Amino acid sequence: MPLSALSKLGIAKETTWGSGSTTFINIPIEPFSYSPINFDLIRDQSLRGEFGTDFGVYQGVFHVEMDLDGHVYPNEIGYLVLSMFGSDSVSGTTTYTHTFTLAQTAPSLALLDYNGVQTYQMRGMKAGKLSFTFNAAEDFLKWSATLNGRDYTTSTATVPTATASNAFVGWQASVSVGGSTFAKVITFEANLTRDLNIVYTANNTQAPYAIYQGPLDATGNMVITFDSASDLNKYLNNSTASMSVTFSSGNYSFTLTSANVTFAADAAEIARDEVDLRLTLNWRGLSNATDGGPCRIILVNSTSTY
Repeated sequence: MPLSALSKLGIAKETTWGSGSTTFINIPIEPFSYSPINFDLIRDQSLRGEFGTDFGVYQGVFHVEMDLDGHVYPNEIGYLVLSMFGSDSVSGTTTYTHTFTLAQTAPSLALLDYNGVQTYQMRGMKAGKLSFTFNAAEDFLKWSATLNGRDYTTSTATVPTATASNAFVGWQASVSVGGSTFAKVITFEANLTRDLNIVYTANNTQAPYAIYQGPLDATGNMVITFDSASDLNKYLNNSTASMSVTFSSGNYSFTLTSANVTFAADAAEIARDEVDLRLTLNWRGLSNATDGGPCRIILVNSTSTY
């Protein structure tokens, strides 16, 4: 009997868009439901002297779509980060430092979905959204991603056993603003988005001709314990500053950093529904030369190359 607990997902970087892969790593994910194959349906509703509405349904074009969630593991998350940013500068031996910065074209991914009944390979997957959230008092640093792809195929490839190192947990976070420790953050959210344009052309195929990624947009919010007027002034004065969020566990770390963020991305909000006052600050990364875009991610792990 197929059991959901035995399903697993593999991930790999493609050499060219839509080429797929034969070798994957296991990326642990949260339980999910999805309809990965999205066909447009073409309905024949032409009048023909009959009191009916639909006289035929045809398959139109299609693309692959997946929404996934998981905990941030230091090695596995790099594939998704690379698909969002596009460039990975690597240094080190044994322990490697990956600095992900924005490139016009990011590598595509192949995803291998073993659902317990059939294995499908989703090819030409590109990231349109990648979000990170944490609550310092509970749970993990989490990610969620939306990916669109070219096509799919059944596959005889296998998803290997998971070998993930420890995931990062909420209390391991440290935040700095303007180069100084900002030890007031209760929850944090970062949303990285690149608009995806799925292009179909007249070449006798239902699959897309290309999927283009737009510029990178980096926004988010932080809820802090509100004990200083200077924190609200970050919004009132349209302040800009550097910001970084770092998780460290042993030799591994995850850092999201921007040399220039504004805290006037949206209205700040003071909440009085807890014993302490809470302030929500909304931030937006501004493109700058240091990051080569609105932000970058630095990942330290045991993976030599993605």
